[in-house]
Amino acid sequence: MNLYTDRDAEFYARHPFGKVPVLEHGDLTLFESTAIGFYAASQPNSRLLGTTPAEKALIMQYTLYTENEVSANTIAWLMPIFGIRSYNKPAEELAQQNLKRALTTLDKIVANKTYLVGDEITYADICVVTSLVPSYTHVFDKSAREEFKNVLRYFETIMDTPHFKTFFDFFKYCETPLTYTPKE
Repeated sequence: MNLYTDRDAEFYARHPFGKVPVLEHGDLTLFESTAIGFYAASQPNSRLLGTTPAEKALIMQYTLYTENEVSANTIAWLMPIFGIRSYNKPAEELAQQNLKRALTTLDKIVANKTYLVGDEITYADICVVTSLVPSYTHVFDKSAREEFKNVLRYFETIMDTPHFKTFFDFFKYCETPLTYTPKE
């Protein structure tokens, strides 16, 4: 079943918001990838959400930064290219500008860090790195990636870990950026 297109009455009965992805775990039903990830990261003995109030707050900060600055602008840029949203040149240019501004800031933050918070991978790193995959796959060619060299090093460091290698074995960098092509 393709949950993006084949949502029937049974699906809506179980998931009234009609959103995907969805996690059903016992009596718990969650939608939104960040909520699902947060739930997975909060399992007993996990340090992915930090161990101190400061670490927890920083992880939340970077998670929200990712949603509002990286993911939102990546989606605004890519969805028209994929034909999922209407194309609007000023909106595309604004999304590109906002994403580049966000990555310029991130480039400074990770200049002297391996991880965003503490000395091991946290949920913040998972959110940031996974949010970069679509742009690194579809629109950021080598020269665009090199503009944010610290982000690229950070991304490659995290992607080179065993868990990321397992789940992102399909990943390949963009060679030629996708651009919007009007339908005929």
